[in-house]
Amino acid sequence: MPTSSKDTEFPLVLAITGASGAVYAVRLLEVLADAGRNVHLIISPSGAAVIQQELERTVNVENFELTQLLPAAIAEKAKPLVR
Repeated sequence: MPTSSKDTEFPLVLAITGASGAVYAVRLLEVLADAGRNVHLIISPSGAAVIQQELERTVNVENFELTQLLPAAIAEKAKPLVR
């Protein structure tokens, strides 16, 4: 299997749906951003509801800001990597 640098790796897709486990999805997003990986983030309305219930964070899926999901310092670093 050929190895590739971070510049040639495909972006990852992270979808947060209505299933339980929002804490794992948010932590995964933090780790991926810290590792410099490009992430395409998808949050369904049900996923936003689970985030509210499990993490007490309000996510507006119509007008999303990364700081709604991640602490400000991490969100600022991740901003160029998360779409």
